[in-house]
Amino acid sequence: MLRCAGNRRNWHRFWRFGCHRTFLAILLVAIVLGASPVSAQVDDEGDRAALEAQYEKAFDEVFRDPGNLDKSFRFAELAIKIGNYEAAISALERMLLVNPNLPRVRLELGVLYFRLGSYRTARSYLRRVKEAADVPPEVTSSDFSYNAYRELDVTLGYHENFMMPKPLWPVRSAPWIMSLTGGRGLKRYHGPNPAVDPNVSRYDHEWRASFLSAAPLTKDWSLLLNLSRVWVTSKLPNYEYDNKIVSLGASWRF
Repeated sequence: MLRCAGNRRNWHRFWRFGCHRTFLAILLVAIVLGASPVSAQVDDEGDRAALEAQYEKAFDEVFRDPGNLDKSFRFAELAIKIGNYEAAISALERMLLVNPNLPRVRLELGVLYFRLGSYRTARSYLRRVKEAADVPPEVTSSDFSYNAYRELDVTLGYHENFMMPKPLWPVRSAPWIMSLTGGRGLKRYHGPNPAVDPNVSRYDHEWRASFLSAAPLTKDWSLLLNLSRVWVTSKLPNYEYDNKIVSLGASWRF
């Protein structure tokens, strides 16, 4: 980070460059063990309706017989298929309360928490699987390495605090704040995900831009304006998106 200051204005520039090869420890554990692949979500409306019906039936069975681990695991599988990872996690964690010695369940929990972005929790579950002495072969037979990736990220920005020489309203004690940032990111994944496309490895290009302005209204109140955009292109179209945000608010200094 680089900061500069002038005599008449208080301003600073910042420049941040990040280039790191991201092979999370959680993934290293998963690659060594081989993680059980989570089933792909269903897009066809007819198939999804049938799955949701099975999901509701499985939920009723678990509700009537919460101690039955086979029914709980079946419910978790269906929850994963329809994309309800939270419900699957809840069912799997209840299974561990009944029987803590279930490495397959811990592995599934690690995968699900990873998918939800809770990397520390995922790493904790996967480490427990790695340390278990009696891990069954079916737990170590599959590959999860497609979630490992390398990442290049660059962010540039400008931030300035200044006093208006002729304010639009009589407020001289609070500075006007403006911030402008832009970024570019590349993320290349290790291999194709068989649940998405067995022949294409994911490769994402991300662009980011944002503008923030805080205009003082009174000594303690400021008007906030935020404009931002994040858009991603990918070799796999289902990972592409274009998010635009416009927000207007107020802040109070106390």
